Amino acid sequence: MTTKTRIIIACALVLLLIPLGTWWFSEERAVKRRSDHLMDVMTISADSRGVFRQLKSYSLGGVLADQIDFESSTVKKVNGSYPKNQIESAFSWVCQNSKESIFEITEFREVKIEGDRATVLATVEGFIEVKGERPVDGISDVTLYWIKSNDSWVLTKMIWN
Repeated sequence: MTTKTRIIIACALVLLLIPLGTWWFSEERAVKRRSDHLMDVMTISADSRGVFRQLKSYSLGGVLADQIDFESSTVKKVNGSYPKNQIESAFSWVCQNSKESIFEITEFREVKIEGDRATVLATVEGFIEVKGERPVDGISDVTLYWIKSNDSWVLTKMIWN
């Protein structure tokens, strides 16, 4: 391979990698990845054991702001504003007592970034089974409100309809 060919290949790779890197590290993409990560944390397989489930509850902490607001038209008893440690505790209980939960964003309808704040409107398919009941089951419209804190996006509010 000639030097000229190597230079052409290197230039082509650079021209290809710059837009890819710009897209991957964009704020919109970061918020989408964070939203997907939240759904992954909330997903608990039926065959997972105690230690794995406890690790899931610890993973949630890195996604949450110090205070989180919840609104739900389907599970009205969760509506309100809660400190992070209370959400972590409640999720730890869910991890230990649920049979299974599966959550997946099937569509990002809108991602809006305004400085250090972001709003994600998404369609989420999922369910959670706790003690024979399914308080969440099916397709829902979810709005996630994120704020950038210490170079990471944290959840401040969730509306689940």
